[in-house]
Amino acid sequence: MATIKAVIELVKHRDLKPIIVQVVTIALLFLVPFNQINLRVDFELHQSKREEVVKKIKSGELSKNISDQPTLITLPSEFKNLSSGGGEVVVAKTSGGYSILFFTYLGAMDNFSGFVYTPTHKKPSEKAFDAHFREMTKMDRNWYFVSSY
Repeated sequence: MATIKAVIELVKHRDLKPIIVQVVTIALLFLVPFNQINLRVDFELHQSKREEVVKKIKSGELSKNISDQPTLITLPSEFKNLSSGGGEVVVAKTSGGYSILFFTYLGAMDNFSGFVYTPTHKKPSEKAFDAHFREMTKMDRNWYFVSSY
């Protein structure tokens, strides 16, 4: 609707400003990586709390608490906002310790994305999370963003 009004202003009044605003807006939508910016902000804002959860899992203070899902932990209420899809994390035992997945998106089947803590400096194992990672980005020491779909 705004684009139509901008074209009308251009034709009727030879006013370029509305159409320029439309072109700049569309260019920004295609050129600015809003998704990556959002992920980086989420990671930076919540990293210390996620690391607190990792420590609690390592110490045994938080343990698997869903009887029919032995790899899931439902987080206490103060940490629920750290993982989408109900505030649950996936804990996978690896040779170096525990890898922990905090969801940023949780879809059906193996369709998910999230931040993975790895106990070593190695990339997270697809086998540990029973997934095929389509994207993997190192966020920080021991932290990766992964997506599987």
